Amino acid sequence: MKVFHVKLSGVKKLSLVLVFVSAILLTASLLGKNKVNNINNFVNILELHPKTPDKNVSRLQFRVEKIMSEARKKQEEPQEWVELVNMETVKLSNRTDNSANTVNSDHEAQRPNYFHANSTNIAPPKLLIMILSGTEEKHETRRNCVRSTYLSFDKWRKQYEYFFLIGQTNNKTLEQNITREDSTFGDIVRYPNLDTYNKLSSKVMWGFGHILKTWEPSFNLILKTDDDSFVNVENVMNTFQSVDLRGSFYGGGKRFPGRRDGVKKRGQFVHMYSDGFLVPQHFCAGGGYFLSRPLLSQILSRHVEPPLAQVEDIYVGSLVEELGVEATNLNVQTNHGWQAWWQAYGMYYKDGLVLHNLNCKKMTRLYNQVKPP
Repeated sequence: MKVFHVKLSGVKKLSLVLVFVSAILLTASLLGKNKVNNINNFVNILELHPKTPDKNVSRLQFRVEKIMSEARKKQEEPQEWVELVNMETVKLSNRTDNSANTVNSDHEAQRPNYFHANSTNIAPPKLLIMILSGTEEKHETRRNCVRSTYLSFDKWRKQYEYFFLIGQTNNKTLEQNITREDSTFGDIVRYPNLDTYNKLSSKVMWGFGHILKTWEPSFNLILKTDDDSFVNVENVMNTFQSVDLRGSFYGGGKRFPGRRDGVKKRGQFVHMYSDGFLVPQHFCAGGGYFLSRPLLSQILSRHVEPPLAQVEDIYVGSLVEELGVEATNLNVQTNHGWQAWWQAYGMYYKDGLVLHNLNCKKMTRLYNQVKPP
């Protein structure tokens, strides 16, 4: 069989690129009002192809066996999370006005549409933002940038509370700096173990437990995000006005395993998964995802240390999937790759909730574009 090689001149190559870009722009213009979500779905279809799971393997059975195995090794049962969840259940039940308004969590988990046209009987969202940060100096710079941008909006500050979650370090200078920073701002919570990337799931789950133990049940909407993410609080509050948070809600930048799974399960990441761990069919990217408080309790009831995966967004997604809760796709974006040119600096972001992977210069520029008058 003959193979023909076609040589293209620089002009023709440029023409092909322009045609491709024009096609993308035309697609974006035709997607309608909800442009960014549709673009996000389009990207998922292009680059993230879900693998068919082994039907002979039960995810829940695998986890039960894993938990029992760990419990036998330690000769104890994982009672800490069970007791915490039981306490949270009592708190939530005390807040219920009457049985007629109670939402069955199993029914809610099977209902994919959480947005209601008639929201008169829905409690308004009360937002708590858990911002993951680190011990290195670069993270202190990021925290100060976050404080000086979206956390500085006086109008928005009445609608939410927040804290930075930081682990421990063996560097005495860094420890002293973090202690001094916390005495100044009072917005830091310390995870009691060393702050390392391969312990992210443990850190996040500890943070969830801290929320249930420390913060009032009136905080019915939890956002887990990072110190390089910009949160448009006003858009968040407007979006969740019509969401029933009495049931199990999980939403963010919805992803499929596919290529992302391949990237995060080989090379430097392979040690972050237990043997046989099953990646969920859907999960929300870690730059920013939302959880209702009841779902937070249910997630902790299934968590056991050590986690089956230390890639926290995939791990949380696997626990949510076991509960039968469907991920809701929201306007949460990541500023990288070929999408960056329209996502950065608020080009589409005035309708967005969270934009991830920003340096301080980009975050400040975005702040100046979307801040209230």
